[in-house]
Amino acid sequence: MNFKCWNVKYKHMVTSKRGVATIISKQINKNEMADGFHVYNKSNNDEYIILQSSGIPDKNGKEIYSDDIISDGSNELRVYHVAGGFVIKQSIWSECKKNLEPGDILITASLSDPQLKSWISNNFKIIKSYHDN
Repeated sequence: MNFKCWNVKYKHMVTSKRGVATIISKQINKNEMADGFHVYNKSNNDEYIILQSSGIPDKNGKEIYSDDIISDGSNELRVYHVAGGFVIKQSIWSECKKNLEPGDILITASLSDPQLKSWISNNFKIIKSYHDN
């Protein structure tokens, strides 16, 4: 399982395994984990968003993470991490890339579906992270 971390304060992605492990382990030791996906460092006001790999490669073989924006040239989809796995919004709702709301689960498709995984791996490429905006 791979992770990367978005530094909210400096708008920088930490991708090295050592860097991510250091961020997570220091904060766990200090008991500064705010929730499952955010880490706050009270001493320097750093905030990190932890992004987990979906385990699915894009069409170029690059690993897709939560909050990645992927595109097939016509559609842009945001990959969301939810309890139990990863989802995308169904095509008709895909233009709205804001955070999921409780009722949005009804308009998502699970990336655990083999056909959807295959469709994404063969047709979509990562164009940016949601946090790059």
